[in-house]
Amino acid sequence: MKVPYHIIKHSNNCIALVFNNKIKIKNLSTNETIELKQDEINNSKVRSIAFNNDASVLAVASDDKKLKFWDVKTGVCLSIKNTPKKVNSIVFEKNGKRILIADGFGDVYRYTVDNSVEEGELMLGHVSMLTDILLSNDEKYVLTSDRDEKIRVTHYPKTYIIHNYCLGHKEYISKMIFISNNDKLLLSGGGDDYLYLWDFINAKIIQKIDIKTLIEEAIESNNLSSVESYNVKEITYYSKENIVAVCFEKLPLVFLFNVIKDKLYYKNTIINEDIILDIAFDNFGRLWISNFVDKNTKNIINVISKYSPVEYLSNEKLEFFENTDECESNDMSEYIVVENLRKEILDAKKAQQEEENIAKKQKTE
Repeated sequence: MKVPYHIIKHSNNCIALVFNNKIKIKNLSTNETIELKQDEINNSKVRSIAFNNDASVLAVASDDKKLKFWDVKTGVCLSIKNTPKKVNSIVFEKNGKRILIADGFGDVYRYTVDNSVEEGELMLGHVSMLTDILLSNDEKYVLTSDRDEKIRVTHYPKTYIIHNYCLGHKEYISKMIFISNNDKLLLSGGGDDYLYLWDFINAKIIQKIDIKTLIEEAIESNNLSSVESYNVKEITYYSKENIVAVCFEKLPLVFLFNVIKDKLYYKNTIINEDIILDIAFDNFGRLWISNFVDKNTKNIINVISKYSPVEYLSNEKLEFFENTDECESNDMSEYIVVENLRKEILDAKKAQQEEENIAKKQKTE
């Protein structure tokens, strides 16, 4: 059985897929391919990746709190940095020389791509775990989302000045994305029943999109297995055709929306054969889907080339991505990330850990 890809990222002409601690990259224009192997001894799982603007450098953060910068063309590791905590999200500055990382402790640090020795510059902090980070197109603002329902808009690089907070979510926020045909539009989602479309400059909710109803209708009409909660796993946007795609943890479906006059309109639902782990649009507007792999899985990835009716890219064109590591079985719980951000789940895990610690202490007494 194959290990699934748990992360997909696209920039410029390159697409990167991550499994365990390995990354496969393909230039979709030249068909050049390369595989990056992190640390075979440590075998620390990759948590987050990001390309710079021209996709010449890839930043990679792993569970061992290492931050590595790779030359995409040669596969050479350019530099390695240490981060104080595990990284949840990465964004490059436009010039590609520095990045911002958002960590699980609630802090944002800035690092340079070069091989200089540095601790990282602390830029800002929340009192809650950070889940995502973005830089506005003009680089005047850095946006950070957290587990406590907040989106903070901070001036950049003068990050001691808070511009505003976008408040409205009732649950954690897992993903944010800019709608790039409007410099003020931000789309966010997480554990709520809604996606939120914001004018983030003015902290104004423009639209709430009811995803709970869409999910329930899709589950009923397609006879899918129900889930206890709805958790946005990924939001991706294809700017040339103004299409947004959204997928959810533990569900085999993707919702497509058209962006028309600064609002989202439901387009259609794609039902996948397998539970989806991640999605991304490439520069041709094709939607890449990574599948959870079990004994019934036919394809480790699917690439949708047309949406109505749905057509898939042929397997021959995906040959480079067909092979990952071999394993006896895959544990779905290892790929459940965003659902665990729910406070009731975190509280339950903390309580269980405390009970286990008490039990251990009693045994030693």
